[in-house]
Amino acid sequence: MPKISISPIEVKKFFGRLIAFVIIGVAIIATTILVAEFGPPDRIYGEDAFNAFPSNYVPPEYNASRHNVLLDQHSHTIWSDGVLTPEQNIIWHIKHGFNAAVITDHNNIQGAQEAQRIAREKYDSIFKVIIGEEWTTSRIHLNFLGLSSVIIPGLTNTDDDIKAAIGAAHDQGALVTVNHIPWSLRQGMDHPSRAELVSWGIDFIEMVNENEYDNESEPFLLDPPCAITGTDMHAPADVHGWTALWVPEFTEQAIMAQLAIRNTTIIYNHTGSRDYTKPPMDNPAYLVLKPVVMFGNLFEDIATDSTLTLVLGLSYLFGAFFVAEALRIVKRRYWAVVNAKEAEKRRKKAEKAA
Repeated sequence: MPKISISPIEVKKFFGRLIAFVIIGVAIIATTILVAEFGPPDRIYGEDAFNAFPSNYVPPEYNASRHNVLLDQHSHTIWSDGVLTPEQNIIWHIKHGFNAAVITDHNNIQGAQEAQRIAREKYDSIFKVIIGEEWTTSRIHLNFLGLSSVIIPGLTNTDDDIKAAIGAAHDQGALVTVNHIPWSLRQGMDHPSRAELVSWGIDFIEMVNENEYDNESEPFLLDPPCAITGTDMHAPADVHGWTALWVPEFTEQAIMAQLAIRNTTIIYNHTGSRDYTKPPMDNPAYLVLKPVVMFGNLFEDIATDSTLTLVLGLSYLFGAFFVAEALRIVKRRYWAVVNAKEAEKRRKKAEKAA
């Protein structure tokens, strides 16, 4: 039986295939994760999505003689993991009684910039948009209110990194909110303590997030920080918190000025404003990309689940590569045997003919 020898050239080819596998694999995984994170949503809302609202809501606790702005400091659009376009985000807020919002997509400000442009062009007399960002890391989520440029998290999330991000936001004239502390703690984040955050110079604590009131943060509402509310709206839902302000003129600058002096009153209503947004429709663009999104979600889950899961996932991928290489060897051996037999038959045939 013929022997299969492995030459230096074959060794180089093997490592070349391994390197190509890693590069192509990383590219495919990264692409699918990006599509899963930033690709088209599975459902989309039509132009009539908000027609079922009976009227624009007004919180029962709202006192128009004391306040003339109802602000949401925390919401998302399709520019991160929200399902509403920037204009739909504005209309949704108006229906729930707000006349101002900070758009805070995760680690980007494109959605906020588009929303602000639309608000100025089409809703300027009734709604103001302030550019914000939800600075999102594995340790903490901070909102930066009134940014001029995005602040991207680094590769590490040390205390010094968080302090530096707070300082960078303040250098832009922005204000800093620490978001949904109870939720973050439930996720098992290595979250800085409230006392640490106060000492690092945060301006606000998000006391109402969705329908949760952060009782544990009340002792820390000193000067600073101050209380603020956020819907954290990713998809249309009932609203339970508003931040009330008084501004001498209805401008973005005046709203930021009142926030800067912590002139906020929070309204928390457990019943809240019922959401009448019509259900979304299937998105054709998503259906085309659904297999890619599914793979992206799978890889993302593997990467974030646990170290063991990540190791096992990588083992499966490299295991598949080595199985393919083993099959190549088996195939070579098989054809070597077949070719040797054929050569032997030809030799014997030639001997007989001679």
